[in-house]
Amino acid sequence: MKLQTSRLVRRFMARLTVAAVACVLVPTFSATAQSEDCFDAGLSPLSLGTPAFGNFTDSFNDGPSGCGSTGNRTQWWSFTPANSGRYLISTCGSAQLDTHLGISLGNQLCEGVATYLACNDDACGAAAQVTVTLIGGNQYRIRVGAFGAPTNGGGYTLLVLDETSTPPANDDCDDAVSASLGVTMGTTRGASGALNLNTCGGSADSNDVYFAFTASNTRRYRFSVCSEQFDAVVSVHSACPASTLQTFQIGSGCATSSNPPMLGCSNRGAVTNVGLNAGQTAFVRVAGAADQSGTGSPFVGFGTFELRIEEVAFARPANDECEDALDLNAEALPFVHAVEGRGAFNDVDPGSCNSGAANEGYFGVWYRYTAPATGILVVSEQSVSDVTIGIWDATACNDLGTSIRCSDNETAVERVTAGRTYFIMVSSFDPTGPTSAYSTRFNFLTTPANDLCVGATDLTGQTFPFAFEVSAFDATNDPSPTPLDPTCNAGLTVNASVYWRFTAPISGGRLTFRETGTDNDVSWAVFTGQCDMPAQVACFTADNNDLNFVDTVPGQNYLIQLSRQPTTPASGRYVGTIDFEQPPANDDCIDAITVTGDFEFRNSLATQTMVPGQATCDGQPADFLKDTWYRYVAPDAGAVSVLALAGSTVRLALYRSPTCVGIDMGFAGCGQGPVFVNIPDLVAGESVYIRIGGVAPGQVFNGQALLTFVPVQGRCCVGASGCVVTTPSLCAAASGTYQGDGTLCNTPDSALEAMFAGDGGAIPDNDAAGRAYVLSVPGAPSDLVGSVRLELEIQHSFVGDLSMTLEKDGRVVVLTNRTRRGLNNAFGSSSDLSGMYTLSDAASSSWWSAATGQVVPPGAYLSSHNGDLVTSINEAFSGLLRGGDWTLRIADNVGSDTGALLGWRLLIAPPDGPSPCGGGTPPCPGDYNGDNTVDLLDLLAFVSDWSSNLGISGMGLPADLNADNTVDLLDLLVFNGDWVANLGLPCP
Repeated sequence: MKLQTSRLVRRFMARLTVAAVACVLVPTFSATAQSEDCFDAGLSPLSLGTPAFGNFTDSFNDGPSGCGSTGNRTQWWSFTPANSGRYLISTCGSAQLDTHLGISLGNQLCEGVATYLACNDDACGAAAQVTVTLIGGNQYRIRVGAFGAPTNGGGYTLLVLDETSTPPANDDCDDAVSASLGVTMGTTRGASGALNLNTCGGSADSNDVYFAFTASNTRRYRFSVCSEQFDAVVSVHSACPASTLQTFQIGSGCATSSNPPMLGCSNRGAVTNVGLNAGQTAFVRVAGAADQSGTGSPFVGFGTFELRIEEVAFARPANDECEDALDLNAEALPFVHAVEGRGAFNDVDPGSCNSGAANEGYFGVWYRYTAPATGILVVSEQSVSDVTIGIWDATACNDLGTSIRCSDNETAVERVTAGRTYFIMVSSFDPTGPTSAYSTRFNFLTTPANDLCVGATDLTGQTFPFAFEVSAFDATNDPSPTPLDPTCNAGLTVNASVYWRFTAPISGGRLTFRETGTDNDVSWAVFTGQCDMPAQVACFTADNNDLNFVDTVPGQNYLIQLSRQPTTPASGRYVGTIDFEQPPANDDCIDAITVTGDFEFRNSLATQTMVPGQATCDGQPADFLKDTWYRYVAPDAGAVSVLALAGSTVRLALYRSPTCVGIDMGFAGCGQGPVFVNIPDLVAGESVYIRIGGVAPGQVFNGQALLTFVPVQGRCCVGASGCVVTTPSLCAAASGTYQGDGTLCNTPDSALEAMFAGDGGAIPDNDAAGRAYVLSVPGAPSDLVGSVRLELEIQHSFVGDLSMTLEKDGRVVVLTNRTRRGLNNAFGSSSDLSGMYTLSDAASSSWWSAATGQVVPPGAYLSSHNGDLVTSINEAFSGLLRGGDWTLRIADNVGSDTGALLGWRLLIAPPDGPSPCGGGTPPCPGDYNGDNTVDLLDLLAFVSDWSSNLGISGMGLPADLNADNTVDLLDLLVFNGDWVANLGLPCP
């Protein structure tokens, strides 16, 4: 019995009296049958649409045979329909697991063999359900039987629903209703469902209806059903099903709580993905799901629903079919191939990787490789999708047979033979399709070149970290170096060994060894000397541990050996890195590295510096172990925020000081763990020293620091009447007069605010470039921007994945950037977005401060670039021309969680009154020289200014008609439109 009932069930249950509910919980039941005897004239009556409750605990068997075993316990009910029609009678969802039903006329005999109008066992799991036509005014007996002893207390639920006598117009496939992209409403009430296709594994899918859809493009399409009234099955067929054995089915999906049917659907549903060619017509079947999967709804199969058809926005891959497999022999291995698997068709491929095997794959793409020698083929999936990798040993696609490898792991390693051809399929383990593009790495490995100690790979001069991937299958047991060390890996150190050689520089440093593959249990041994006379200095048996390191002696030669442990059979590869790290150059404040944005820090070999006068940091002792130093110079007045990402034991401090001398006097704040440290009031050119270290000995403090600077801006008056919102330094560079922080070119007139709506669409997953949503806003040359509000309706399951910007005429505002990244974790806030959000300078709360619960509450927020640093939308766009393209860009920077922008709009208020920078009434459009007439002289004057300033950027430039601080083609287009429209006309 399922725990999550439908809304319809909850509505029915709400009608029960408190006393009845109490009886249910005891657990005796109200409205139980008054007699076990079929002869009893006072059988309990059933009410249409209201659940009745019975209990088999003290029942016995009576009544006529002909429907179920005579040894079962039974109870009898009475039902008299008011109207003739089709009625659903069901025990689905009952506590008593196994029941059956029989319906007969009330005048039938109660002994011997009766004529039953309908009889059913196991229609929905072990429960029973029938759909039968009844005559209004006639009395019917309903026999409910229990199979065997009572279970779960013996209680059961009996429900009768009116399903009408008129089937829908699309009850049969031959009468399929046309459907198009978007939402089509439908109902299964009264539908017959005679074919009983069983697409979801239940015993009897019921009440199906049909739709016809014609694809306009060769694409994969998503068919989903949403209903609050029943559990659904959706299936897609290339032709109308002819029988249960000839369904022409090309895709199906079942009701399941882990299978959300469509964006915005909060109810039950089903979904499937199908590839269709342009012009191809598919038949979509919607039916009620049998209860085999345990959904437990007593409303199986009947009710209204929404069918949504969506075109997947990705083209079909060129290697979607086995016959079009990409030839890997034409590529240099290792080779990484990225392909949009989200556009692949869900064709059923031959072989055990897609024919019911445990690791079956869907939406596959294909590759072909002929082994040049005997070795191992390595296929590694690097995308976030859950994939299946299948490998076949075959000469052609029609001869694949059973796969030799079918793996749900991210990497498949297969021994291959020289001259033989192999087919590889990369596919989604999820039948609803991949969540991102496939990115697959292919490599072929033979006997490693560094198999012998004398052939050790020289790491001197290599770029670190040095990554390796070599065959462990084909590595031999080289007997050197000698003498052998029995203590390194509980036995010999020469089991399938490979070797490297390294000479430490005069500065010294640390060698770190990591084996990141999963194919072997390994050991590392480090020696000095030559292959014939080695001296072991270290041995490690951990596969992947930052404590596998050797601090080198300047100028010393080292021999590094990697081998499998004696208890591990030879298999797969060795995969890992050898890293060499020198002491950081910025170990002291005086050697601080200048940074301008985000940066990485490597503190593994750093020492400790002391800052006098700083007793505590965030309430803790001010020890900074292994600290490194960085210097940031503010490019303008504004606020800076720094966050160090390296776990909870990292410590960060900021100092406002021109030099390292007396730096403790400039202490501005510090914190431990993932916490922002802010300085809100920097002046242009001011220096900030950033100190990053650890709080506990023995830790490795390598990580990333996120640095954000938000400048202050205000009104800048340039020339006689030019006005732009910019920073103080840029205003001075343009010979303008800065009017103060936060001032705008015009006071917005909110009473004249205009609204402009834009379209939405899916947000590409795991794509840092994001998607640009462009809104073309109309406007005359005199229509300027005073203020901007952005409203967006958006759904996404992880706000920390997203970054959003708004752009107009080269001005870009960061609306939000990886919300709460570093405060919750390295991925940011896991809160969902669901609803309408307004980003406005007039809001009172920050977007970041709201992203702490399960969902960011819909409402109005300040745009938050980073933590407490708030960016101003009005400062960016005040004074610009309203007309033109406004671009909202949304990027999803991490895979798996997805979403869509459902729609967005801008509310733009014009300036209130003339520019505060002064100046008279501007000339009429096209009157460039200001002589109150639009003529050839204006064209000549503009072309002269435009040609001499073309490509130049700056404020207040002649010919910069659109005020984007650059003279370009857009300015020529603006002038041309004004001049042509007003040529020969006098100005007012």
